[in-house]
Amino acid sequence: MCNDIQHYTITTEAFGVVEFDDNDNVLSVEENPKRPKSNYIIPGLYLYDHNTILIKKIKKYLLDNLVK
Repeated sequence: MCNDIQHYTITTEAFGVVEFDDNDNVLSVEENPKRPKSNYIIPGLYLYDHNTILIKKIKKYLLDNLVK
């Protein structure tokens, strides 16, 4: 089982919900389910490279200085 990233909770609507098989292997992950298959959740993890930060800075500059 993924003990380092999964967490048991009652409120699952705002998270990714993990479904496990009988051997605790991950079968599926579902985002924000209406009817969760379990009460085990995982947090979102977003990875960005250096280009993402540069694009964000350029966009902010353009919005702040050129769009009026």
